Amino acid sequence: MKRYIDLSDIGPVRKARVGRDHPKWKMPTAEVYVEVPKNVARSSARGSPLTSFRDDSKQLRDPEKSVLQHKNATCVTPRVNAVTQKLFTQALRVAQLPADLVDVPLEVRKRRVHHTDPTSIEWDDTSMTIPNHYGRVVIDGERYSVGDIVIVEPGYDSDHRRARNASSHEARCHDNALADTKWFCQISYMFEVQGASHGRRKMFHARWLQHGSQTLLQEAAHSRGLFWLNACDDVPLECIFSHCNVCPWRSGEPAPLDDEAGDPNHFFIGPTWDSERVAFVKSSAAEDDCALRKCKVGKPCVSCGIAALEEEREEWRTLPDDTISCSGVVYHPHDFVYLHTPGQVIGLLAIVQILGFIPDESGAVSQVKIRHYGRYDTVAVKHSRDEGPIPRDNRRLFQTGVITAVPVKYITGKAYVAGLTSPWEKEAFVRDNDHFYCDLWSESLRPASLDELEVLSPKPGVLQCTICMSTAMEAMLERDRLFKMFGPLKGLELFAGAGGLSTGMEMSGIIQTKWAVEFSPAAARTFG
Repeated sequence: MKRYIDLSDIGPVRKARVGRDHPKWKMPTAEVYVEVPKNVARSSARGSPLTSFRDDSKQLRDPEKSVLQHKNATCVTPRVNAVTQKLFTQALRVAQLPADLVDVPLEVRKRRVHHTDPTSIEWDDTSMTIPNHYGRVVIDGERYSVGDIVIVEPGYDSDHRRARNASSHEARCHDNALADTKWFCQISYMFEVQGASHGRRKMFHARWLQHGSQTLLQEAAHSRGLFWLNACDDVPLECIFSHCNVCPWRSGEPAPLDDEAGDPNHFFIGPTWDSERVAFVKSSAAEDDCALRKCKVGKPCVSCGIAALEEEREEWRTLPDDTISCSGVVYHPHDFVYLHTPGQVIGLLAIVQILGFIPDESGAVSQVKIRHYGRYDTVAVKHSRDEGPIPRDNRRLFQTGVITAVPVKYITGKAYVAGLTSPWEKEAFVRDNDHFYCDLWSESLRPASLDELEVLSPKPGVLQCTICMSTAMEAMLERDRLFKMFGPLKGLELFAGAGGLSTGMEMSGIIQTKWAVEFSPAAARTFG
């Protein structure tokens, strides 16, 4: 990789090599081209690559200090400058982009604003979909339709964590007044209900959007960026402040440049912000249609449909052939599963084996009969305290004679356990997550010492669900085949320091860091 540092006083160009030449890295070095000023003094006693920078009055012999003086402005693209100029105090030099890459300013439509409660709200009777539900409404002469994105006056947010984040200093957007003072939503459908004390009340169902500054992006967010939320509410029509001018933000395309000047009512809509997964998720049109099919007639709402799908996925279903399923995972007799009991906050999940399913009066499975397996390390730790340290193995289990029945809702995912004796087989099998081996037996789940652990008899040994185990083994073989064909992912580490992050990633075996960029000469030398 080539990195260019542009210095003000240009002199001869000298090439230095900075890379991970140590045998453990086994990767090519990265070439860094540095344009060195004319007034550079080099140490020649032992051919040292270090340089000393000096100005007219003082010679600095420490290259680290020279670099950290930041005598030359960092050069960035206009898009990076738009984000970083609000975060850094030093001046940045902005590169000029070709004309075909410069964003064309979009014409913003002026919208009527309702500064006070409206004097009239009238339905368009020709837009009725089902009784008391409408597709269009006129508020003080301004027409609003189902599907419109609107700005509304803020209210009470029942999600306290989201409300605290929105009111925090980090979530402030100083470049767009509407971002901090208003809420944003889409009109999913409109309807009329009988109010408690105000007669008939005109409402709409809002699918919420959130400004980027109130997501993970915070102060680095685009001042005009909005993101969908999987949240919705019924809102009075009189809360509407104005139409919201929005433009599409197509998947895979960069965000428009953040021009702070002009009308603040000009936004771009990005993907969905999922705060539970801390991720931005792009849903396809097919997924939205699937969600809408879960809605009641005349009440289409993507957020409601997604909630219905999630609730459906989390329901335990009884399937043919003596199996059950939840969240798309099918469970069979002899499957190994993790058990999460109520009140458990910390600690490892218990590993048990399903022996059978127990239906309730309606025929639905409500409980499972299980055999408990213990973790070898829990006994080894106790033995180490009493009689000195012994080797640990967090993938080793012991079978027990403890058999109980628990509610099916305690099951929280699959594990894979094999009765192996060969060290090579054990090592190969436990490479994957959720893979364990069992070669010991104890009548109790909490043996007092290692002396109470016996070698597990090969008959019957560890019974397995052949369907699930063969599927897991096929997935392992397919992963190994692809890994041999394509090799590990190639990584580039920015702001590398001494390379601690990339070292950890390489230890996973999935990523190989081939390039690294580091500003500090002292830190960069650790790669050599």
